[in-house]
Amino acid sequence: MPTYVFNENSFLDFIKKNVEGKVAVVSSDVLDVDIEEMETHLGVKKHFVVKFAISADVFKEVDLDKFDEILKYCVVFVESDELSEIGKKAMR
Repeated sequence: MPTYVFNENSFLDFIKKNVEGKVAVVSSDVLDVDIEEMETHLGVKKHFVVKFAISADVFKEVDLDKFDEILKYCVVFVESDELSEIGKKAMR
């Protein structure tokens, strides 16, 4: 799964394209965070592996398969000076 780095305007454009006609369910309930090395098309890279809890009772149907098909993203807000050179170069 790719990791995207957006500047403020690009992020707002990305959100506008993906939320048209939809609502957003947002959770900050992070249950666990770990770092794992994973094979990518660019070689082995470290990844944060994050487990979130999202309340199922806000959905009409509590169906794991349906939830799996929904467009989902994890969003992390940071100051640009917290990015590595790789992160800064990846910024859209």
